[in-house]
Amino acid sequence: MSEDAAVARLGNGSRRKFDLKIIVGGVVILLAVVYLIVAALPSGTAYYITVSELAELGERAQTQQTRVTGNVVAGTIVQSAESQVIRFEVEDESGRLTVSYSGLVPDIFGDHAQVVVEGTQDADGVYHAEVLLAKCPSRFEEAAPADGGYAEPR
Repeated sequence: MSEDAAVARLGNGSRRKFDLKIIVGGVVILLAVVYLIVAALPSGTAYYITVSELAELGERAQTQQTRVTGNVVAGTIVQSAESQVIRFEVEDESGRLTVSYSGLVPDIFGDHAQVVVEGTQDADGVYHAEVLLAKCPSRFEEAAPADGGYAEPR
């Protein structure tokens, strides 16, 4: 065997090892990324459910993180004088839910506000929200002028 053929053979073998290392490294990185995505999904997803669907969860509502949406019932907002805990009721077409929340309250929160609460429910049926979001109402649209023309600039 000539010397050139031996060098060519040796170079070809080391190239295969290099290609194999790249492929194995790429597969390891891909598997790590897939694992991180799958591991993050259950903790980051909470579906919107109705008040009656929360009641149907039973004891699972005490351990499963959920999101409930509804409207704040007028006259039910009570804020504790000695702490930042606020209690109120949320209702939708399927029922009512008592909510307890401690934290910053959105500026647009109030009677009849549409809210999303995220948390768990205790054995007494009180929903302990860790997150309180108030949805912006669509009533912010400016009314058209009475004469049907354009409004004068201010």
